[in-house]
Amino acid sequence: MVYERYAKAIEKALGGIVQRERYDVDIVEIWVETSIPQDLIVEIVEKFPLQLPEALHSITSGEKIIWKRKNG
Repeated sequence: MVYERYAKAIEKALGGIVQRERYDVDIVEIWVETSIPQDLIVEIVEKFPLQLPEALHSITSGEKIIWKRKNG
């Protein structure tokens, strides 16, 4: 499967979400913006190198942390 198209859509959605001052994002918010299935969002975030906004702190799925910015 070609992930690049989905990765770009996720990056764009996260950029818009962060501009609205949301720095801890649940994958439901990404799903609403992109219509990409949630399990595919999780797979891409975990396995594909994304260009994420600097202000983004974390991406979660309910209580589970999918991605978290490392300090320093």
